[in-house]
Amino acid sequence: MNLAKFSLYTTLGAGIWAFILVMLGYFIGENQELISQYLRQITMGLFVILVLFGVWYYKRNKTKIS
Repeated sequence: MNLAKFSLYTTLGAGIWAFILVMLGYFIGENQELISQYLRQITMGLFVILVLFGVWYYKRNKTKIS
């Protein structure tokens, strides 16, 4: 890939990601106590979703290979 094109896409992607994180910090920062209260439930929910997705992905690819 062309270095200039790669640098442009990398800069755009990093800029968008940084903007999203800054906006999340701005809006969530005002509700820090609320986030702290529910952080454990949110983390466990995301973990369960990731495990379920991993099991589904494994089973789907296992049947395709066999």
